[in-house]
Amino acid sequence: MKHQEFQLTIRTSCLFAVLILIVALVTSPEVYAQTDYDSTAAPRLLAKFLIWWLPAYLLRKRGFGGWLFFFYASLLTSILWAVVGGAIMYDSLNPALWPGRISHYLLYLASVVPGLIVGVLVWLLAVKMLFKKYRNDNNLGFLKKLLIAGVVVGFVSLVITLRIGSELFEDPSPFLDMWNTASMLVTALYFSLSRRVQMVLGDNNWDYQKFRPGA
Repeated sequence: MKHQEFQLTIRTSCLFAVLILIVALVTSPEVYAQTDYDSTAAPRLLAKFLIWWLPAYLLRKRGFGGWLFFFYASLLTSILWAVVGGAIMYDSLNPALWPGRISHYLLYLASVVPGLIVGVLVWLLAVKMLFKKYRNDNNLGFLKKLLIAGVVVGFVSLVITLRIGSELFEDPSPFLDMWNTASMLVTALYFSLSRRVQMVLGDNNWDYQKFRPGA
């Protein structure tokens, strides 16, 4: 058959939930943002997870429900963080601020620019595919490739940060790179395996009766 999609059973959905929750609790920048232990960090993250999970579950019968809702909710709310982060990073992109350190400047660019480019492309294409006329296998295939590229550039950025982060950043922390890379990896796996993603964004033909377990 053209699409031998992976059936997201209840057990598989629960596994995805546990994986995302573990990644969020263990690698979230919020947990490591402070040097002192914050006993309220984990409960706050758990509350955020439950807040996102509830509408995702309630909308599970709709095309953009379930874990696809998770993806788009995170995507659309990340634009504010991207604007703030871009504004902070803008000055560092000026080569005049790296006198006599051209190699460090190039490594800095390699650490941050590819991730920014991939992130913007993912955001633009995913938002574009909210419109029915852009939902097809070609666009979905390209989006999957972008997500895989995001994993690769995230890993490269993580390696650079671990090796010489102290020479490139005022406050080097690999946990942000770990979080971004882990999030992109989970998303790439979901887009590759999810029957919902294929039906909604690839086939443009959502039918919950065909999607539900046992159908």
